[in-house]
Amino acid sequence: MYDLNMKQLFKYILFISPLCSQAQSDTSFVKAHSAINYSTMLGSTGMNNDMLYRLGFGGYISSEAIDRNEDGMGSTSKVGSVSNIDMVHYFKAPLFGQQKKFRWRSVGISYSNAQSALFSKDAWRLLFRGNTDYLGKTLALDQLNYTRWNSTSLNASFRLSDKKSKLSKNLSLDFLSFGVDAIHQFNHARFGNSDFYTDTAGSFINARLQGAYTLGNENQSLDGFGLHIGAGFKAGKLSFSIDRLGLAYMDQLKSYQINTEDNFGGDYINIADVQVKTINQLEIERSQLNNGNWINKQRDTIVNAFVPKEKNASALRLLPFVVQAKLEAADKQSIWTFYYQYINGMLPYVSYQYRLFDTPLGYMYASGSVGGFDTYDLGVQLKIKPKSNTHIDIDFRGIEALVAPRSTHGTVLGVKLKQYWN
Repeated sequence: MYDLNMKQLFKYILFISPLCSQAQSDTSFVKAHSAINYSTMLGSTGMNNDMLYRLGFGGYISSEAIDRNEDGMGSTSKVGSVSNIDMVHYFKAPLFGQQKKFRWRSVGISYSNAQSALFSKDAWRLLFRGNTDYLGKTLALDQLNYTRWNSTSLNASFRLSDKKSKLSKNLSLDFLSFGVDAIHQFNHARFGNSDFYTDTAGSFINARLQGAYTLGNENQSLDGFGLHIGAGFKAGKLSFSIDRLGLAYMDQLKSYQINTEDNFGGDYINIADVQVKTINQLEIERSQLNNGNWINKQRDTIVNAFVPKEKNASALRLLPFVVQAKLEAADKQSIWTFYYQYINGMLPYVSYQYRLFDTPLGYMYASGSVGGFDTYDLGVQLKIKPKSNTHIDIDFRGIEALVAPRSTHGTVLGVKLKQYWN
């Protein structure tokens, strides 16, 4: 049986995620060059920044900190991160002589991690307070949804001839791409009609659970493989692309179901009559909730009561594809960008950047963004372009999180290093 540690789950979602790219596809071909891109997006509508940082980097979570966070929560919340690190080489000239029909554009490798969780306020209460404060009450655990992807991809892209890439008077095909994905980890959990009632004397719990969770094979380094394609387009100052559009097949999964039936495509059907189980309440000191949590302490008794149906499973899933767009003003003073990744809970992330001033080494921008996993982000971007062939871009968003750590916001951090070759 796999060990689902809920507090560790939050840490994985928030911080122990190597690295995800939000960088717009590089379309500069003045010189051949190599690039290393790194960025990560983190956000939540249910946890303030003080709580996020304590969970991720350690620190005592006091009752006051829990109260402050809970006061700002709605009935349902989300938390998530998307991150990537990739290394790409862009070609200047055709790889195979004077090729007329197409030329290679780039080759690269990337490692990515995308994960999110949707949870109710009552699930939060059980996690951080336990059920001692809710004797004689029912806490709802429905609308609980968690997804995680972890993969490495090999990618290549090419360009067609000018004649073939011209789609209309103002629209052209910038590039086509393809690649193969190694899926290191795929996890998914979803619970529907579920709740916990605690006896007024605190001696037992009446639990109703309905849902399923799927985990990769812990004895194997790979859960499956995928294939993807992509394309980029240009229309004047507007460029947009879709990447990693494809399918992943995973045949080394473990599926656990509680009061559900199988459905075509790896999902499940709810059973109308869900049996209520009575579970003995464990004695847990409140101080222990900061070192573990109520769900961990009570987990074994819950699992033993419901006996999840366990089976080997396979799944064909749509990869977490990425859609990006960029619109640059004619005077290059401002830039609009759009970013979206296909994962539960993420909204389109729209940013506006304004060029503040130039320096001998490059430019500085100020930005405002909305969407993603939180509400809005304020940030700065530096584009360092010295006379050498090494260029550096630095992107930091979430300044308001540093100024007001008790607000509910997120953080975006990105670094791009480009080396041009003569």
